[in-house]
Amino acid sequence: SGAKPEVPAYLTNYLKENSNNALGSLAPDFKLKSIDGSEVALSDFKGKIVYLNFWQVGCGLCMIELPHMQALIKQMQDKNVVFVNVGLDENEELWRKTVKTKQLLGQHLYLKGLDAELVKRYDLKDVPAYFLIDEEGRFLTVKTRRPNDREAANDILRYLNQGHASTK
Repeated sequence: SGAKPEVPAYLTNYLKENSNNALGSLAPDFKLKSIDGSEVALSDFKGKIVYLNFWQVGCGLCMIELPHMQALIKQMQDKNVVFVNVGLDENEELWRKTVKTKQLLGQHLYLKGLDAELVKRYDLKDVPAYFLIDEEGRFLTVKTRRPNDREAANDILRYLNQGHASTK
C-alpha cells in the first residue's frame, strides 16, 4: 500500500519550521498598501533584487538604521535593486508622518502590528529584520546584513554581478 514511512514528529516539525525561509526557497509573497495608497505586491518586483526591511517607528534600532538605509538606497539607485520597507507600527498615522517628514526613499508599505499573519510567515521575532530576495523571488541569504554594515552594499553588488543570483 502507499503508506508513508513513519517520520518522527519532531523531525517533521523541525523541517516545517525551518524550511520556510531557507536559502533558495521562495519568499512569501504579499500585497500591501503603499504610502501613496496603491496596492504593491512583492511579486511586482520580479526581475529585480529586493532588499526587504521590516521596521517600526517605535523601535530605536530601526530609527538608528534609517540614515544608513537612505545611504544604501542612494548608493544603489542606478542598479537593478529595489528597497521595500514594511512598516509594522500599530499607529498608521505615526508611520505615515515619519516616512513623509524624513522623506524616506524606497518603497514604503504598511502592515499593522507584529502579530500579522505575514510576520509569522517571515518568522519575525523582532524588528528591524532584513531579507535579500533574488530576481525570481527566492531568498538569497539566510542572514542579510543591516544597512549600517559596509558589506551590505558589496553583498548586493556581488549578487547583481552574478546575474541570476539564486542557487538553482
